This record gives sequence, structure tokens and C-alpha cells, in this order.
Amino acid sequence: MTDDDGATNRLDGTSRDEQGFATTIPRTTKGRSHVVTSAVETEKGYDDRYSSQGALGAGGMGEVRLVRDAIIGRDVALKVLDTALQAQPDAVRRFIREAQIQGQLEHPAIVPVHDLGFTPEGCAYFTMKRVRGRTLESIHEGLRNGDPETVRGYSRRKLLTAFSSICLAIELAHSRGVLHRDLKPSNVMLGDFGEVYVLDWGIARLAESEASSVAAPTERVSAAAPGIVPTMAGTMVGTPGYMAPEQVKGDISALDSRTDVYALGAVLFEILTQRPLHEGRSVVDLLSSTLSGADAKASARAPGADVPPELEAICERATMTNPEDRFTSARELSDAVERFLDGDRDLEVRRHLAAQHARTAEQLAEEALSETGSVEARKRALAEAGQALGLDPTHEPAKRTVVRLLTTPPDKPPPEVVGELDRTTLQTQRLSSHAGAIAFSIWVVFSLPLGLWMGIKSPWMFGCFLALQVIATLACIGAGRSKVIAGPASIASTTAVLAGNAALNLAFGPVVVLPTVIAASMATVLLHPRLAYRATVVFATSAIVAVPCVLELVGVFPAAYAFEDGRMIMTPRMLFFPRDPTLFVMAFSSLATFVMLAIAVSRVRLMLTDAERAVQLQAWQLRQLVP
Repeated sequence: MTDDDGATNRLDGTSRDEQGFATTIPRTTKGRSHVVTSAVETEKGYDDRYSSQGALGAGGMGEVRLVRDAIIGRDVALKVLDTALQAQPDAVRRFIREAQIQGQLEHPAIVPVHDLGFTPEGCAYFTMKRVRGRTLESIHEGLRNGDPETVRGYSRRKLLTAFSSICLAIELAHSRGVLHRDLKPSNVMLGDFGEVYVLDWGIARLAESEASSVAAPTERVSAAAPGIVPTMAGTMVGTPGYMAPEQVKGDISALDSRTDVYALGAVLFEILTQRPLHEGRSVVDLLSSTLSGADAKASARAPGADVPPELEAICERATMTNPEDRFTSARELSDAVERFLDGDRDLEVRRHLAAQHARTAEQLAEEALSETGSVEARKRALAEAGQALGLDPTHEPAKRTVVRLLTTPPDKPPPEVVGELDRTTLQTQRLSSHAGAIAFSIWVVFSLPLGLWMGIKSPWMFGCFLALQVIATLACIGAGRSKVIAGPASIASTTAVLAGNAALNLAFGPVVVLPTVIAASMATVLLHPRLAYRATVVFATSAIVAVPCVLELVGVFPAAYAFEDGRMIMTPRMLFFPRDPTLFVMAFSSLATFVMLAIAVSRVRLMLTDAERAVQLQAWQLRQLVP
């Protein structure tokens, strides 16, 4: 015999089902349904007892009004079945059963029912405690909008405590064989004094005795506020976005306590992120998202919400597509939340999450270190490994991944590294330019008095010499201020330096003094990181020495040296060579060249020392991470 038959057989009396619920069904007299009234109601009619104080709200089955109970002397909420449904026996039975189920579930979080009957017009109604407070849906809206009063009054801990109470209320219902099937933020109310209520048991189902008899014969969507998806009653019963996948499929035989656990997980996700678990522009989008599987990873969906990993794991487990993978009961879900609230951070959960991040990091590391590896994959691998170590600092695979990534540099330097190298190169270029400017300025300052002391043989040669030294000094100053590596200023500076060095040929010839000065110049130029630049300068500098020698041998240039009786004699061309001034000038030039070279190389050495120190410190830190 079907449930419909069973319900029909109980039309004339009261019996109890296997869960212990009274299932009194109204008698039918002359086409009008009614219930046996209490003695008090018989003495005082409906109109005398209840006076309307206004509407409180509306749902899929009817309207909720605020009425004054004249007998008790208190305000109560009266829910009356929608007029359009009064002629549908299934709807009437369902409405009455809602009142009976809600009235027999005695729990602080379930609104008690006071009375059940029919109005003089034949409309089914029941009265219940009038509850005051805000729905969880309203609280979410206030939190999303940054309402100061809501933010101040509803902390995450307060909402989680209320959520745990909701779970226990649903656990009581499950223990009595009742599934709510429509858990959502708008069906949860929080009072001003810590009260928590689970509302609207209109589509609740008795686990064993429910069948098609209590379902509305057609799918129906009630009117609701804009943007709120209404409860759908029919073969597919529930609210899209909160229904479990088995509800969406309409598989009534598959529904059990884990169906409500799924909805509770969706409610918890919204508490943590202030975003719905399933998002979409239409009911079809929501149902499709439910069937394809929920992305309940709060850290990815709402990174700014700072959701602890323990709560994220609870959400993920509660909203698994397969019921077998969810919490087995609402109590188990409540216990998991309570452990978090009590500060009992589940180490196993942290280790499980750490292992997940470590596996992801290892996969990304393989991708990053491959021939086609990308910098982005390396960044993500390090981030995942860092999250794994944040959850479990002792996780060895994550440590190995970090060390592997840090000790294996990428084949192609990332843009950040290239930028840092360019900054260092520019610093070195400026250092070399400053050293050259100082050296040539010294030549400019002392050349004239020294030339006069030695005696100027060729004024035009001496003038060219001074002019080239001044040009070289100015070019080095310009290169020192340049912000471009090997740019026009740097090239002009190098050219002027080479010309300035070549001018020494006019005074002392291509050997003796010139090679010493060139060696000092080369020491700083060769620090430049670009090979083509270094090769060009080396070639040009070599030509400064080699070309004058060749030109002297073939007779194009006048000889700078004479060779007599095994002696090499310098032939004056630009300056005369009296003994004392000549010795002083040669000694001074050699000493100045040496000092400037020592200063430039010492500054470079300091830079290298700092870099080596940083590398060694990083290596030491890695050894502390993984001994």
C-alpha cells in the first residue's frame, strides 16, 4: 500500500507513524475539511480569539500574519494556507503535516506551534510563537554592504555558534525521521538575545513515510523579493543553489540526512565568504552548478575573507557531490565547527591540506624546471610550497620542493632579475665614469704647469692634448649621470677616453707611459657586463698602441724614440725632456694612475663582497630549512 493509501486510511482518526509523529488528518464533511477543535476554541470562535495585527511575511504555501490571541493574551504568528491551494487536498494535507512536524519537534531552535485549525472561511491555519530577530539572509546583506551595526553585532564567531545550534536542531529532526529539505539563510533567524530559529518546515519530508502524497502535484514558484530565488515545490523540491545534487535530480529515494548536510554546508560557505556557494543568473545556472560540483574552496573563491583552512575543509566536505563523501550527520558537522570554535585545531586536517599543497607544488615545480618551464609556474610552485609549510612546517616534500626551486635557477632570467642586473650594471658604469672624470680632471689641472716646467716644444700639439683631456673629463661626467646602459653618453665617454689616452702619444710615444694609463682604463672598462662593448674597447685600445708604432716604422709619424749603442732615447715632440721635470712627471703620472686604479677596483671589490655575502647568507638559510 502506498503512502497515499496510508494517508487515506488515516482520514478518520489519529495514529502514529514509525517515527512517533501524530498524523491526524482532517475529516471531510460536506466538502469542507476541518479538524477537531479544542474545548477552549469551541467556546470561543476563531474571529473572537484572533485579531489581525498585520502581515509578517509570505512563503510558497501561504502568508504569515501577526495576530493577537485573546485567550492567552499574547501576540502570535499565524500561518494560513494560500487561498488558491485550499481546494487541493494534497496541499492541505501537506500544510497540516508541516504544523504537526514543527509542533512535535521540541527544540529551542525550532519555533513551537500553539494551535492548528480552519478559519470560518475554510482556510487551514496554525499559530506559533512570534519570533523576533533578523534572518541570516538579512545579516549577510548588511555585512556585504558594510553596515556598521551589522558588522558590530554579528562577528564570524557569533554566526558560527548560531550555525552549530542550527545543525543540532536539524540533527534532532533527523533523529525523528524528518528532513527539512529547504535550509537556506532566509529560513534561519537570529534573535537579539542569542536565540536561533530554523523556519519554514513546509516541504519537510518523513524519511520513511513520505512519498508523492505530500508533494504538490505541479511544480510551483512563489512570489519573492527581487533577486531571491523562491522555493520550488514539486518533484524537485527545494531552493536552487542550496539543494543537494540528489534533490536536483528528483531522486527521492536517495534523500537522507546528508541531503540537509549539503544545504548546511552551503549556508556555512555563505557565512564564511558572504557569497553564495552557487552563483548564476538563472535557476538553470544554479542547478547546473550544483550537478557539476561545488567549488567550496573559500581561499580561492573569496581570498580576502581570510577563511581558516579548517573551516574551508569543513565546507568542502559538507558540500561534496557524492553523499558518501559528506559528513554522515548534522551532529558530526556541528562537532567539526565546535572543535574549531574551541581552538582544537585539527592537526590531521592541517597535514592533509599541507599534503595537497605540496603535491600541487611538486607538479608545478616539474613544469617550471622543464625545458618549456615558465616563470609563472615557478612562482605558483613556490607559493603552493609556502602554503604547505605554513600549514605544516615539518612537511619534508614541501621543503625539498622549495630547495630544489631555489637552487635551480631558470634558464632565462625573469624580468625582475634582468631589471636588478641592469641596475647593478648602471651603478658600475657610473662608478667607472666617475673614476675616469677624476683621472682626466687631474691631467687637466696639472698639465699646463707641468708642461711649462718641462718646456713646450709644439704649442699646437700641447693645445690638442689639453683639449682632448677636457673633452674626456666632460664626457665622463655626462656618462656618470646617464640612466641608460651603454647609451649615447656612455659611448661618447668611452670614445673621449680613448682619444685622451691616444693624446699621450704626442708627449711620450706609444710605449712607456701610455700602456700604464691604458691598463688602468681597461681595468674599469672590462667590468662592463656586455661582451660586444668590452671587445670593441679592447680592440680600439690595442689600436692606440699598435697603430702609432706601425706608422713610425713606415715613416709616416716622426720617430718618438731613438736607439743608439743599445740605448732607447725618447725624442721630444710635444714637450722637452729636462731631467728633473721629466722624472717628476713620469713618476707622478704612474702614481696617479695606480691610485685611481686602486680606488676604482676597491669599490668594485666592495660591491662583489656584498653580493658574495648575500649569496652565502641565502645558502645558510637554505641549510637551516633542510639540513
